[in-house]
Amino acid sequence: MENKKKILIVDDNKGVYDLFCRMLGDKYAVGYAENGQKAFDILKYDLYDIIFLDLIMPKMYGIEFLKKANEDKLKLPPVVVITGYITDELKNEALRLGAVSCVDKPFSEQEIQDFVHNLPELN
Repeated sequence: MENKKKILIVDDNKGVYDLFCRMLGDKYAVGYAENGQKAFDILKYDLYDIIFLDLIMPKMYGIEFLKKANEDKLKLPPVVVITGYITDELKNEALRLGAVSCVDKPFSEQEIQDFVHNLPELN
């Protein structure tokens, strides 16, 4: 069996995870964390090829996750921010903290498929 590239969805809305599974689950292994703290727990023992990170979540916001990863010198795969609340200031801060891109919610299935299929980390 061939090893699938792994995507971690970090979002308090499980529907986003379900959407990624439906869109990409045949080609990629899709994991889920409902907040930044859970993502940290997962990343302690499992490796992913890319992370899609929401910014507004309970327990640990996406920006806090990126700050903590930098402080703890956690080696992260590329991080793509997905959020319905993105100001230029938040976007710039996320990029400064290591995110590689930002995708606005709501997004279409086609938009995500095109985006993922053009990421060198997953192809």
